[in-house]
Amino acid sequence: MSNIKTGLNAASSSSTPSNLTPAVEHHAHSDGTDDWTVPDDVKRHPFFVEIKTSVADALKELDQKIRSGDHGHHLLSSKKPKSLFGRVIQAGRVGLWEVNGRPIISMRPGNYWNWSPRHTWRGTTDVTNPIDFLGLTAAQVGQAEAMVVQDPQNRVC
Repeated sequence: MSNIKTGLNAASSSSTPSNLTPAVEHHAHSDGTDDWTVPDDVKRHPFFVEIKTSVADALKELDQKIRSGDHGHHLLSSKKPKSLFGRVIQAGRVGLWEVNGRPIISMRPGNYWNWSPRHTWRGTTDVTNPIDFLGLTAAQVGQAEAMVVQDPQNRVC
């Protein structure tokens, strides 16, 4: 079995800072199978959530982590859908709101009214599409696929 670390520029490892570790490790087995794993230091990040069942469940778990922090922030909207008028979120889609520069996600289908001057509607996206919105990055990939995320400091995560 060979261990190949991916994520940072492996060809020019001398030009990469030594304190950065790749976010994904690839282990090629002699029987021809591959094993992609997320290193423990990435998993220890306070806001890293691994998708176990669905993107929706992972967003709920991330929301719980954010709410348990000391800033009083949240990720999932507490707005209740209405039966008429407002911004429409269809089943299988999520609504994207901006509140003071932070992302807020509405996951329940329905019509949403916005009476708050701090909430700005930014649209909807399919829950299965990759989401990259105001610092929130979420995506679900298949077993034969890989996801690469690059943070603002140009480190691949």
